[in-house]
Amino acid sequence: MEPEARNMEVEEGVTEAEGRVPELEAGNMEGEEGVTEAEGGITEVEARNMEAEEGVTEVEGGIMEAEAMNMEAEEGVTKVDGGVMEVDLEEATEAEGGVMEPHLEEAADREGGVTEAKKVAREMECVAGHNIVHQLIAS
Repeated sequence: MEPEARNMEVEEGVTEAEGRVPELEAGNMEGEEGVTEAEGGITEVEARNMEAEEGVTEVEGGIMEAEAMNMEAEEGVTKVDGGVMEVDLEEATEAEGGVMEPHLEEAADREGGVTEAKKVAREMECVAGHNIVHQLIAS
């Protein structure tokens, strides 16, 4: 899943996407979505905080695992296939190569391996709402 740099910078503390790894402001992200750091291209989250907000049960090996039942009710999960959860949020989503790419309220443009969305209405709730987020990086 790739963050939208402009929107995320203001709303969720993303400072820049460079070298395929989004750099996050830990203080801002921790308070809102339990993100502690981005290392090795994978965003690590605080399971305790995320569990309360989005049904996350554990973070292991850089993969956020969530409770399917909880997420299905809260975030429109449709199915889990091949270790990738397909989510039906505001609009259709794609699951390709083990990376979830949401298409929210507006289409995203790919440039230089980084997706820059025009607008992300549901902010990081969409990110936290996925059962398995393999990487929060540009694919």
